[in-house]
Amino acid sequence: MPDEGIAIRRMRYSDLQSVMEIERDSFKMPWSEYCFSNVLKDSDSYAVVAESDGTVVGYAVSVICTDRIYIANLAVRNTRRRRGIGSRLLKVLLEHGHKLGKGKVSLTVRVSNRGAISLYERFGFRITGLRKGYYSDGESALIMERPIFLEVTKPTAGKDEKKDHLRVSRSV
Repeated sequence: MPDEGIAIRRMRYSDLQSVMEIERDSFKMPWSEYCFSNVLKDSDSYAVVAESDGTVVGYAVSVICTDRIYIANLAVRNTRRRRGIGSRLLKVLLEHGHKLGKGKVSLTVRVSNRGAISLYERFGFRITGLRKGYYSDGESALIMERPIFLEVTKPTAGKDEKKDHLRVSRSV
């Protein structure tokens, strides 16, 4: 069921307490508040939050690289998952990369994070590599990539597919 009344906007310093709550609740090895503060200062980073009735319910961070954007972090409050918020945050990052003229988007994800892997696959990401023991607890990470200029389709309740509202074409 889609979550109505969600606004996506740039992350602010005043969001960090809520972001940290979500971060600690979502990840085994959470980022520190210092990391998020640096993201907000860094002109090569793009950070957004999903907000509902004045409450931060999710966030996403990307880093701008020479030829691509790298999705560094994306999380949604546990009580608001599986309602399309993660998809909306991901779309905003992809649209931002498209506006910057980047050709590709990449990310790393824990091999055990099936929910995130499924989300990324629905958006056309493909596994392109494995980083063994990538995380400090020894777990490996999948490297996933996709072109920025990829039209995304999503299955609907019927047999037909409808175009996602990302509206990004393959043309360069």
